[in-house]
Amino acid sequence: MSPDGRQLATATMDGVTRVWDVATGRLVRGFGERMVAFSDDWKTVATWRNGEPVRRMALSSAAEYPPIPGDTGDYRVRFGPDGRTLAVVGEKRIRIWPSGRTISVNATGIAFSPDGRTLAVTGEDRRIRIWELSSGQQLGAPFTGHTATIQSIAFSSDGRTLLSRGSDAAMMWRVSTFRQLDRLEGTGFDTLAISPDGHTLAAADAERVRLWDLRTRRPIRDLPAGAGAMLFTADGRRLVLNTGEGVVLWDGRTLSEPLAGTSGISGLAASPDGRWLATSHGDQRVRLWDLRTLGPAGVIETAHGVEKPQVDDPDGTLIVPPVTGIDSVAFSPDGRTLATTGNDGEAALWDLTTRRRLGRPLTDGHSDLDMAAFSPDGKVLATVAADPTKSPSELVQLWDAATGSPHGAPFAGDGSAIQAIAFSPDGATLATVGSGGAIRLWDVATHRAVGEPLMGHGREVYDVAFAPDGKTLATTGRDGLVRLWDVALPSDPLPAVCAVAGDSFIRREWQRHLPREPYESICP
Repeated sequence: MSPDGRQLATATMDGVTRVWDVATGRLVRGFGERMVAFSDDWKTVATWRNGEPVRRMALSSAAEYPPIPGDTGDYRVRFGPDGRTLAVVGEKRIRIWPSGRTISVNATGIAFSPDGRTLAVTGEDRRIRIWELSSGQQLGAPFTGHTATIQSIAFSSDGRTLLSRGSDAAMMWRVSTFRQLDRLEGTGFDTLAISPDGHTLAAADAERVRLWDLRTRRPIRDLPAGAGAMLFTADGRRLVLNTGEGVVLWDGRTLSEPLAGTSGISGLAASPDGRWLATSHGDQRVRLWDLRTLGPAGVIETAHGVEKPQVDDPDGTLIVPPVTGIDSVAFSPDGRTLATTGNDGEAALWDLTTRRRLGRPLTDGHSDLDMAAFSPDGKVLATVAADPTKSPSELVQLWDAATGSPHGAPFAGDGSAIQAIAFSPDGATLATVGSGGAIRLWDVATHRAVGEPLMGHGREVYDVAFAPDGKTLATTGRDGLVRLWDVALPSDPLPAVCAVAGDSFIRREWQRHLPREPYESICP
């Protein structure tokens, strides 16, 4: 999509790229080339294929610049921020146009600085070098520290910091001093949590948990523990972490010892009143914990899809013959009901006062339900299950939490597995992220997609979370980055709509579509 939202580029498997006018749906231009690169302002495009020189042309007209002379090998092409400078990355050298300067380096990746004066280059030696484009000279010493292939590099918006991502770690570098600022081991953050006041974001991988201040966008601290799942308690005072050794709590000062019997859990949830913690296990049991004492508070044993007499032991434990494992647990907003999903393709709702199941199990006929989430008002339960017609695609099913009846047909199948779901604070929108790299928003009432998918991670997206005000969406993925998205509706929607649609109807178009209405210029 172009920056002004007026043009969209699509590519097909046969190597044809087409540019479309968003407002009219008409084809602007097509390129029968193998590769295409656009300038940042979308005024210029470069096209190339193996065995032919790189060609540049104006996107809005037929004007074409002379081909860039040189090798006709396999290129990668990048535009500089001014829209005129072009870097052609070939074997053992980078050519800069229109200056014609050559940098002799075997590059695996490049990034222009925001002012267009320097170029960051990664190589097969796992080092990063900064080159001055006016002189073609290397600046300072190489950045060293990566021990595996560097997958991507990018400058910060002010050009002072360089970010690099490798299969070994993500790193931050101070460009002026050529020194490493930070290093995060691992292949990427796996899970996210946002505090109830919306001020703190927590992101975790297997090695550590990083806390950010969302108001300043700056890191606060790292906790010396990794987490496969985590959540803030309702009062925001504690962060609950599912580590490899068990569940621990961070109170802002210290980490607690792991709760006994919580290693190897499959699901984690805290009650809205901050009193109870629920953990699910492969032995068909849901264990309840008192967050005030950090002691056990009972067990619920579940049997998805099997009708058996239920007997209460004197200690309050619900006994049902176990038949399946539990994948996830979720508290209702009022804290009275617990939802469980199992690998038998069923979900169940449990009364936490009586420890009995409410009604019959929920099932849509799929082989596995691996996550569940309540809407903020508690009226709707969302579950995720495999799409039986298109593996590895997964679908979302919405249920009436009071009756156990499905809300319409499953939706959200796009050919990829769904990694996480989250309701917006007002319950009107459901966010899904998946293995295909897309972040999608869905209208809960209609099951229809809201806008185009959000793309940015480029690869698999692991987790998603809404800020309490519903205006910000946080995601993390395999690229090792946490991204924040502005998903708030504009206070005045007209400028936003006009930015995408373009100019108003001219009088002739108005007469054709609205012959009985007086002409009015809607968009400036």
